[in-house]
Amino acid sequence: MGNLKKVTHFFVFSFKILYLYLYIHIHKLHLVIWKKSFIFVPMINVTYAITVCNELTEITTLIDFLKDKIGEEDEILIQYDSDSTTDAVKSYLDIISQIHASKIKVIGFPLNKDFASYKNNLKNHAKGIFIFQIDADETPTEYMVENIHQLLEYNKEVDLFFVPRINTVTGLT
Repeated sequence: MGNLKKVTHFFVFSFKILYLYLYIHIHKLHLVIWKKSFIFVPMINVTYAITVCNELTEITTLIDFLKDKIGEEDEILIQYDSDSTTDAVKSYLDIISQIHASKIKVIGFPLNKDFASYKNNLKNHAKGIFIFQIDADETPTEYMVENIHQLLEYNKEVDLFFVPRINTVTGLT
């Protein structure tokens, strides 16, 4: 009887992964999620690491979308270009980090024409075991955010997920 239970679990697990793959493939999502640590921790938590410069409307939309949908143990980490971000964006980030101090952390870091260092700096401040890296003008699907913990739980041995994305630019796409 134990083998039947294992086979049934395998098929349910395989179906869920296949469904997620098909959903992602059909919707052409493309984001990168990577594991920050190889240490086993029973509770999965995610840092939504966001980079922003002068996208006030976009970061507002993204934060409004994420703040009530992420898991209780998750965090939102926003990094702005400390050399060129507008005062309006900095003011918004200051206010939002005060209102949601337990969930949202804001840091400044200079871009200095070094995009790799700019993006990699996020991992130094992330508390999550997994980092979901996203730009201010990208929005994951509601399905992705609601099911990310289940995806990670079922794939504990996976260190990096590649999630396709669709970039929509008003007037161009």
